Amino acid sequence: MTGDRLNYLNVGLMLLSYMFACWCPIELMVVSYAVLGPLHYLTEIAWLHKRSYFADDRRQAWWLWGLAIAAFVAVLIGSKFFAGCSFIALGFALCLVVTKSRTLRLLTLIFLASCAVPATTGDTSQLIFAMFLTTLIHVFVFTWLFVLFGCLKEKRLSGFVSIATFTLLAAALLLNMGCPPLMHIASSDFLQTAKTGFGAMQHSFADLCSYFQKNGNDLTAMRFIAFAYTYHYLNWLSKTKVIKWHEVSRKTFVLIVLVYAGSLVLYAIDYKIGLKALFFLSVAHVYLEFPLNWRTMGGIASELSRLCSRGQTGSVTVPPISQAAKAPV
Repeated sequence: MTGDRLNYLNVGLMLLSYMFACWCPIELMVVSYAVLGPLHYLTEIAWLHKRSYFADDRRQAWWLWGLAIAAFVAVLIGSKFFAGCSFIALGFALCLVVTKSRTLRLLTLIFLASCAVPATTGDTSQLIFAMFLTTLIHVFVFTWLFVLFGCLKEKRLSGFVSIATFTLLAAALLLNMGCPPLMHIASSDFLQTAKTGFGAMQHSFADLCSYFQKNGNDLTAMRFIAFAYTYHYLNWLSKTKVIKWHEVSRKTFVLIVLVYAGSLVLYAIDYKIGLKALFFLSVAHVYLEFPLNWRTMGGIASELSRLCSRGQTGSVTVPPISQAAKAPV
């Protein structure tokens, strides 16, 4: 499925995510994160590995694996250096994209490591690199950029409908406008325990929501979080046949199935244990995607530059629609 059908399918998935995020945000987030999350981590990591992590040299990308391990250890021991790891990973990923020089990459890594602590000690930088970069920035901002890149690249009406729908639904949630009322679902002990795992992100984002509306609260925050995460996962699944992330070796497929089954068992036994056990994969897939994120931003800049150049020349010729697949999420 490509082109218009895929774009309109994603519009439908956006609306579906939006409606359930309004009706039952906590329940949606708990289920999406436990059921769709691990499947997304495992399949995207395998897909990125096949494509050398979009870094030209797969061996150099192993530094990102190392940073993910360091971030995992930092969280286990209660260190604030998790923010520093995210800062280094984001900067080093850019270096992997813009240069092929191993020496320059090593020097950049050393420089970023030396700057990591002073650059992430402030309250704002801690909030960005320790809280939002690997969560909402990853699932919403980068997803929005991927959708925009696909829109600019394909130049289809359905693509513009897709990016407009995504933007308007997100704005409606942030402004708490037109949201259907909550469904009254009987709460269970399991749900009460599970939702505490997202408390820090929910409360931090609720504070930011006050910039968009006077009555920003935890409900507004959770609705947006549930919407962003659920669509992020569904978008990935919708592009299975386009980017072919399901085409892996038998050994990789078996490994994915076993780890995924194990993750479901852990979440069912104790949701908090599941969160801790899957934290490494969650962070790793974010770090490993950074080179693709940078390439997508570069692609957006190139497409916008072409549009501006075409406008300055006064040309009204519509270029052929590219048949290439949109950048994945």
